Amino acid sequence: MPPEGCALPTGNIRQLTPSQIEASLQKLLPGVSAAELDLPRYGRGGNGFTNDSDRKLLSLDDVQRLYTGLSKAADKASASPAALASCLSSPDDNCVRGFVSTFATRAFRRPVAAEERDELVAYWKARKAADSTTALSLLIRRMLMAPQFLFRTELGDSSNQGVLELTPHEKASALAFTISNAPPDDELMADADSGALSDPSRLAFHAERLLGKPETAKGLLNLFEELFRVDGVVNVSKDDVFEGWSPAIASDMASETRAFLKELLWKDDGTIEGLLTAPYTVVNGRLASFYGLSGKPANDTTFSRVAVGSQPRAGILGQGSLLSLLSHANQNDIVKRGRFVRELLMCEELPDPPESVKAVPPPPQGDLTLRERLAQHSSDPTCVGCHRLMDSIGTAFEQFDAVGRFRDKEGGKPIDASGEIVDSKGSDGNFTGLKGLAVHLAKSPQVSACLARATYRYTLGREDVSADSCQLRELEAAVDRSGGNLRKLFVDMIANPSFSKRAASTGEQK
Repeated sequence: MPPEGCALPTGNIRQLTPSQIEASLQKLLPGVSAAELDLPRYGRGGNGFTNDSDRKLLSLDDVQRLYTGLSKAADKASASPAALASCLSSPDDNCVRGFVSTFATRAFRRPVAAEERDELVAYWKARKAADSTTALSLLIRRMLMAPQFLFRTELGDSSNQGVLELTPHEKASALAFTISNAPPDDELMADADSGALSDPSRLAFHAERLLGKPETAKGLLNLFEELFRVDGVVNVSKDDVFEGWSPAIASDMASETRAFLKELLWKDDGTIEGLLTAPYTVVNGRLASFYGLSGKPANDTTFSRVAVGSQPRAGILGQGSLLSLLSHANQNDIVKRGRFVRELLMCEELPDPPESVKAVPPPPQGDLTLRERLAQHSSDPTCVGCHRLMDSIGTAFEQFDAVGRFRDKEGGKPIDASGEIVDSKGSDGNFTGLKGLAVHLAKSPQVSACLARATYRYTLGREDVSADSCQLRELEAAVDRSGGNLRKLFVDMIANPSFSKRAASTGEQK
C-alpha cells in the first residue's frame, strides 16, 4: 500500500515505442535487421520523452509503415522456417500449435490463452493449402500486428479494496521496458510465470540485475540521451566560419555523450554530481583535436576517457552535442542555453515569448560581445521579466562557442562568463563559467528533485500531476538517501508504489 494520504496512478494501456518494437523483434526473429524495417518515429510527448503513454491512436501513415515493416520481418523470417522451429520445414497442425504457443507467449509477454492460440492456428489452417511459406508469413504478421504485441497494459488484478496490483507479467514488462527498453528476458519471465514478482524484493533484484551493465540498461541510457537531446546534434548545421565542423564531428559528439554516460554510470560513481561536474569526457582522436584537448586517443574509431585539463568543461553540460544544439548556426545562443538549464535541470517552466515580440538574436553591433548586445536587447520592459531568468544562466556557457570549442575571447575582448540564478525554487546563487555553474547545480536539492521528477515521468510515460506529489516526495527523499546515485534512482522508482499499484478509478488524475 502507498503511504497514508498518497494517491496512486490510474490504470493505463501503453503503446510500445519503435525502439521497443525493434528490440522485441530482435528477440523474436534474430535474423531480422530492425534497421531495414523503416518503422515510424515518434516525437516527444507531454512527459518530455518519446514513450508518452497518452499516445494511443496510430495515424494512417504510422499504421502503413508498421504494416509494411512488420510484413518485411515476417516474410524474411518465414523464408527460413527451421530457424523458428525445426518442424516448420514441413508443418502439420500440431507443429503450428506448438509454434504459436511459444511465439505468441514471447510476443505478447504473457502465456497465450487457449482461445487465442486456437484462433491463430485456425487462421494458419485457412491459408496453408495455397503456400505454406506464405501462410507462415501471414501467421507471424498477424501476431506482430496484434495489439497484444504493439501495446502493453498496466491495468492489474483487483487484490485489495480500492487498489489494483499489476499482474506479474505486467510488472515484468513494465520493469523490462523501463530499464532495458526491451521485452523481459527469460529470467524475468520465469519469475513472472511462477508468481515470484509479487515479492517486492524480487522486483528489486531484477532491477539491480538489469542495471548492472549497459547492455541490459538501455532504458536508463535512453532517459538521459533524450533528456539531454543527444540525437539532435546530428541534424545541426553550422556556418563555414566554424572551421572543421562536419557531419562526422556531429556524429562523434553524439557518440561522445553516449560513451560519457556509460563511463559515468558503470565505471565512475554514477551520481548527479558526477553527471554535472565530471572532469573528463570520452572522445576519439578526431573530436579531441577538434576540441583542442591534450592526451587524445590514437585513432578516430576508439573512444577513450580523456581529462579536460585546463579547459573549463564539466560533465554533460560541457559536451559538444549539447553546446552545438543550444546555439545558432553562426553564434552562441545565451537564451537557449539558459532556458535549457532552467526547464530541464530545475523543472521550472517558462512561457514562450509573446506573439508581438520578435524572438531573434541581436545582430552584430560594432565590437560589442553577444553578452553586451543581449543585455541591451533584453532591457525592453516586455522582455526583461523572462530574460533575467535565463540570460544570467546562459552566460556561464560563453567560454564555449557554437560548436562546443573553448574560447577565452570574443572579438578580441575577454569573455565574461560570470552568472547567477535568481528567483528559483532553491538554486539561487552566483558562479563563474560552465564549471562554476555545474558545481552550483550539483549542490542544489532542486536539481536532484528535478531529475527524480524526470525519472518518474519517464517511467510512467506521462506528465506528473498534482495527485503524484506525494509519490514524488518519496522518490526525492530516496535520491537524497542514496547520495544522488542515478542507477539507484531507477531501483527506488521500481520500489515506489506508483510503479506496481494502480488506483481502482477510471477517472483522470488531477
